[in-house]
Amino acid sequence: MNKRVSGLMHWTMKLSAWSLLIVAGVDLVFWVLGIILKFLTQSHRSLAGELTDFVVNFGTSIEVWGVILPLFVAYPLFKWGIQYGYSRRNIWLANIASLVIWMAVIWLAHLLMNLVAYRQMGLQHATDGLGWDLVAVIERVLTLAAIGAGFALLNRRWKWIIGIGGPVLLFFMLGSLIHLIFVTLRVNPQDLANFFMALNLNSMGTLYGVLLIWALLMFGLIYVFFMRMQLRRD
Repeated sequence: MNKRVSGLMHWTMKLSAWSLLIVAGVDLVFWVLGIILKFLTQSHRSLAGELTDFVVNFGTSIEVWGVILPLFVAYPLFKWGIQYGYSRRNIWLANIASLVIWMAVIWLAHLLMNLVAYRQMGLQHATDGLGWDLVAVIERVLTLAAIGAGFALLNRRWKWIIGIGGPVLLFFMLGSLIHLIFVTLRVNPQDLANFFMALNLNSMGTLYGVLLIWALLMFGLIYVFFMRMQLRRD
């Protein structure tokens, strides 16, 4: 990794560290307030139980933090890099490296929660499902990063239009699809469930292929968006 990419990553990781400290601080405050409230109502548990709750809540917060952060980092990273003379490719590489670090942090948070959840069942269960957890983390982070980079191409007006109109259109299309399947076509929900169960059991290769294609598509979109990004005045 060259020095320019390392410099950009230093800026991104500094932002990530500060935001993670804020998340940890908020979790700690709510945890302490919860303990105080339970103590006043005489419903508090053992310290081990309270620490378990904190670890699980903090792990969940890390997961939310790690998939939301890519939505907001793309344009500030691009703006900072362009202002200091970095190439678009170096900015993109720094963004991808940061995404990999965020994925690792989220996945480790999953492992930590598993260690806490299975501490009484044996540590051999701590890695149960972590493979699929990693796949889910990669898909979510890349998707949110592509959306964030795409939004960075828009001015403020179009961000509001797409940010509000996009989810409304999505829910409308989803509602229309549900109405078409279960009302117009009168599909039996059990038949539909059986179909997806059979698809999941018999077509794992297809599922892996779809997930890989989606990840590569999001990866490519992030590259295209960074190559077309421009500094804005708004």
